[in-house]
Amino acid sequence: MPTGRFGCGAVNVPDLGVLVLGGQGVSGRSLNIVELFQISAGNLTWCSFTSMLMPRSCPAVEFFQGYVYVAGSRYGSPQTAEFLSITNGRQGQWTLISQSPTIGGYLISMLAVNNHLYVVAQGGNVYELETPHEENNRKIAGKEIEDMLNSNPLELIYSNGDPATYLHYNGTRTTPDLLLASSDISEHTRRKIIGDPGSGHKPVIASITFGSKSMTWKVPTKLSGNFKKADWPIFTNLLDNELHTSPLKFKQHPGKLCNDITNIMIRCAKKTIPRGKTKHYRVFWSEHLEELNRKRDALRNTTDQTGERKT
Repeated sequence: MPTGRFGCGAVNVPDLGVLVLGGQGVSGRSLNIVELFQISAGNLTWCSFTSMLMPRSCPAVEFFQGYVYVAGSRYGSPQTAEFLSITNGRQGQWTLISQSPTIGGYLISMLAVNNHLYVVAQGGNVYELETPHEENNRKIAGKEIEDMLNSNPLELIYSNGDPATYLHYNGTRTTPDLLLASSDISEHTRRKIIGDPGSGHKPVIASITFGSKSMTWKVPTKLSGNFKKADWPIFTNLLDNELHTSPLKFKQHPGKLCNDITNIMIRCAKKTIPRGKTKHYRVFWSEHLEELNRKRDALRNTTDQTGERKT
């Protein structure tokens, strides 16, 4: 290749060629140089390509949905990521990803799974990269909400003092869970955020009060599992036996495999967890889950208050 180097990244771009990115030059300095290797009519050629914004040694690289993504550097800190659009073989400009995850240690590889892009870091930690499609979708969704508020008698119930309702894998905190109320009742509407149930989203509770009476929605009592009366040892043994004896195909699509395992768990639950109508249903944790939940909440509170991400 034209530029002598080692520790570079490479990725095949369909109908274009192989891009070689970054690395260390003969002087030992990290490079931001990108070069293209092509084979055309039996001829092997090298040509220069748009340089990256940041010098990167041993970067992780992937071609995903029409973009070249590159992240990390063995000797760089903090680890950043950028992408390049390639349309009909034409070069674009590199763009730094604004929501790059806070990554500990250098990166090992990058891979695409089910329309999501992930990087694997030192120690086996996996982080998700936000693609420009996701960022654009967020902007489009925000514009739709803004247009709806401008064209309808609705008001957004929100306070700057409210905590964020969602903690992302990469440590960023956002509020995708919105509460809108009709203008004629907005002054009587209150918004309360409670602790998340383990899904990552904190539920938003809306209450509407007129005078001294609060309007509540009466939900009919329905059948639900009575987990306190469940026979957990039998459930565990039955599930273990079903997972070992069922003909699970681990080479099939991950989504299909997940559905098969979920169906097995549901069958075992129906046999060991009684169901009935519970008028005053109370959520509870087992002793083991209570301890795990306490530790998780402590780590999440640390992230919320300091931005520090621990694993």
